[in-house]
Amino acid sequence: MLSLKQQRLLASYLLNLQRGERFVFETMIADIHRLADLGAYELATDVFVALCIFMRDRPRFSAYGRRNRAFRSLYGKRSMRALDSHLIANGARRTADSIRP
Repeated sequence: MLSLKQQRLLASYLLNLQRGERFVFETMIADIHRLADLGAYELATDVFVALCIFMRDRPRFSAYGRRNRAFRSLYGKRSMRALDSHLIANGARRTADSIRP
């Protein structure tokens, strides 16, 4: 279940869909990197959850996301579960529970 904050974040990104799904995806990735660099891990986690929902709702697009270098750089050679653990270790909330359909 998405929190109200996560729902609003996703809605704000979806306002840019007229620029294309790829633009929205790349904007979300860039925001996650910037927020993590600033130490805003909780907000980065919320954007990451919104990104996962965005990709889940667009199956044809999620394959592009997995091949995208910027997306893969979020978790390096680790799994998505490892990324979730890293975010939790830095004080963020667990993302897996929010992503379930």
